[in-house]
Amino acid sequence: MAPESPRSLVLIQVHYTSEEGRSFQLSARREVYGERPSPTELRDLTDDDLDTLRRDVLTEQERRARIKSIPAQIDTLTREYLDAGGDPEELPPRD
Repeated sequence: MAPESPRSLVLIQVHYTSEEGRSFQLSARREVYGERPSPTELRDLTDDDLDTLRRDVLTEQERRARIKSIPAQIDTLTREYLDAGGDPEELPPRD
């Protein structure tokens, strides 16, 4: 039997700046096969595999939360910039 081809491909990039100001970029590529694992399949995962899955889920939830919150942050920062006397021409264009 031929191996199942991936149903989808998930690419994740995380940008993080530490409290010390150091910037990090993490990238992950994961091929998703089939449907969500059943409870029995989850029990069969090794501790390392289960921890990897947990981290992947948390990373995706954080990414979605950032995507949802960033537009409001941009609006707030733009307003603050303009209220402080910033030049609107210096702002990057918004598509």
